Amino acid sequence: SMNKKILGKTALKNDLNWKINFEYSTNFRLI
Repeated sequence: SMNKKILGKTALKNDLNWKINFEYSTNFRLI
């Protein structure tokens, strides 16, 4: 259960990082 919590947090963090990177690259292309 503890490992699941850590995995969930890591997955959420990775998803957030991916979204930020995607937004950044999209904005960068528009400039």
